[in-house]
Amino acid sequence: MRSMTGFGRGTVTGEGYAVTVEIKSVNHRSLSLSVGLPDELSSLEPRVRQAVQEMFSRGRIRVDASLETSGIGGSGLVLDVDAASAYVAAAEKLRSEYGATGEIPLSVFLGLPGVMRKVEVSDAGQEELSSAFESALEQALLQLDTTRTREGGDLAAFLIDRLLAIGNKARPVTAAQKRTAGERFERMRERVSELASEAGMDTDRMALELALMADRGDVTEEVQRLLSHIDHALETISGGSGPVGRRLEFIMQEMHRELNTMGAKVDDAGLASEVVDMKSLLATLREQAANVE
Repeated sequence: MRSMTGFGRGTVTGEGYAVTVEIKSVNHRSLSLSVGLPDELSSLEPRVRQAVQEMFSRGRIRVDASLETSGIGGSGLVLDVDAASAYVAAAEKLRSEYGATGEIPLSVFLGLPGVMRKVEVSDAGQEELSSAFESALEQALLQLDTTRTREGGDLAAFLIDRLLAIGNKARPVTAAQKRTAGERFERMRERVSELASEAGMDTDRMALELALMADRGDVTEEVQRLLSHIDHALETISGGSGPVGRRLEFIMQEMHRELNTMGAKVDDAGLASEVVDMKSLLATLREQAANVE
């Protein structure tokens, strides 16, 4: 089981260049991918998308790459001597003919249009950069997978703990509900019998109606279904090797439905409090399960 939150980074260096790929991943209901590549690597975006989609099925994933070059295959920045000389001549003319004063900082001078010129990467250099990028991308994806898997393990332990806690609270509810319902039924039966005798009504018929009312408040089936959902969730977490997030979300929706029904049926304050506690535990479960791939 994997989380949808993680980070991966890969760097490959060579003679005159360094390629770095960083990947960040957060929660999302489906797979949402955005890619930011430098111009020299922009043609590789389809490969990035394919590689991410092959490895992950959910999450908002951002892939960014940076490229530092200093002469791979004729690439990089070079000083245009002619352009620089023209700027120097213009500055000298301003001083001699117009009396201009002051010095031009080197950082400003190098930033003047045309002074530094970018040299395009040769075909051989482009092939080397592409290969380096592929390696850096693979490193970043593997690291992202590692971090998502590690966090998924932490999530699994949390989910299992909460599921078992809900199960431990649910199991005694049936017996407790039947006990309190039986006690209330006896009190009501005695009182109804008194009233029925005074009014000349059929006490047997009244007792049957009371029994039917008590049966409608029975939560045995809801508890059994809740425990079955818990078992299913535990199996999904423990045995799920692929994406299991959507399945867990569906199971927890069903658990929520059973707890709502139980809450509507129980009329004992103690049992109602137990149902509220189980709902609270389930709320934390659903919140964390939303981060499962």
